Amino acid sequence: MFQANDRIARQAGDTTILINNGAIYPKGDLLTAPAEDITATIATNLLGPIHLTRALAPALRSAKGALVNIGSVLSWFAIGKAHSVSKAGLWMATNAFRLELAPSDVAAAIFDAVEAGDHELIVDELTTQVHTALSAPVTALYPALAQ
Repeated sequence: MFQANDRIARQAGDTTILINNGAIYPKGDLLTAPAEDITATIATNLLGPIHLTRALAPALRSAKGALVNIGSVLSWFAIGKAHSVSKAGLWMATNAFRLELAPSDVAAAIFDAVEAGDHELIVDELTTQVHTALSAPVTALYPALAQ
């Protein structure tokens, strides 16, 4: 599946901005969905961007380019089941790439944030609330657990 990344890296050798925005959202819960659906979700939403970023990292470094990984509030909120698991992994991979690509101007959001030099952009109220709740007890995100 990821062998095409080498071909992509050769064809896109002068990449200045990489936007990872692909995703799938499987039906079913982590406990009941077909295992292959969960595997495909993690492969598409997490491993795909990791492998593509690895393939294009030399070009991004050379161009002092930017990496933009599109996540969502489901990166921090488990209502998306396997999708949330994969997007949480992408969020952490984005943080790891920030550190590894620090000499480049690495960003995690959209072109305006890249141009402004921002490293993270949270664009809506729900995402802001969930992000803020990450440092609170788990019941702030999942009130049902408080019962």
